[in-house]
Amino acid sequence: MDKKYPTIKERILLIAKDQGLSYESFLAKVYLKYANFKGKQKLGGINSKSIEKIISEFPNINLHWLITGEQKTTAAIQNIVMEAPSEYETSYKDKYLLMLEENRALRIENKMLLESSNA
Repeated sequence: MDKKYPTIKERILLIAKDQGLSYESFLAKVYLKYANFKGKQKLGGINSKSIEKIISEFPNINLHWLITGEQKTTAAIQNIVMEAPSEYETSYKDKYLLMLEENRALRIENKMLLESSNA
């Protein structure tokens, strides 16, 4: 049985997870704050400007699913992203490798800064 995501904010968080992003970084990309997606505030709605920002940043999101929580087709759709799984996996892998490289570069820079401040 598929898990239901009754609020739009829960579905937005699911998009972040599906994209391989932390909630905070995903929401920052669309100019939203994570504090509005926790506790009782998670039960509230979201304005149309925020939906526009999500769709413009992530154009392959199933808009019908995002707004209603229902799949538009009768067939069970596994991904909330409307891409073929092989294309999605490739782009996800590329994003992951890019993030690893950026993380590595930042760790090196951080180490150098710490060493120079201790000198």
